[in-house]
Amino acid sequence: MQFRLHKLTPHRHLLLVQRDDGTTTRDELDSRSFVRHDLMHWCFENRAGITDAFLGQGAAPTTTSQAYAVTEVLVGMLQGVAGREVDPQQFVDRAAEYLPSQGHVLPPFVDAAFVRAVLAHWQRLYGQWQSLRVGGILELR
Repeated sequence: MQFRLHKLTPHRHLLLVQRDDGTTTRDELDSRSFVRHDLMHWCFENRAGITDAFLGQGAAPTTTSQAYAVTEVLVGMLQGVAGREVDPQQFVDRAAEYLPSQGHVLPPFVDAAFVRAVLAHWQRLYGQWQSLRVGGILELR
């Protein structure tokens, strides 16, 4: 899978997802609202090996799989703490308490080491995005 973010203007980007089967999804988005979230999805799903959530469905889900729903909640929670000092174990504990209220359980791979790795990966990629000039492309495979 290829995941490309094209910086169109300082405030807009094109998200292009090309799946392994050759199908693609393209969306022009407001960068302020979406780029942090899109990059968090990449980091989370890539590290977890998830293929049937947001990116695996080409950023335009056709089903509401359990993996999609849990991923969306956890990515939102991670996005909320990204760039701040956070204790990874406290994050895991909080997620384990919160997910059942949404009808989900914490996936077994989500532990402190996983959270630490996802946040560090996101920090690197977000820094790369911020350093791009208009017209630049952040490409991930």
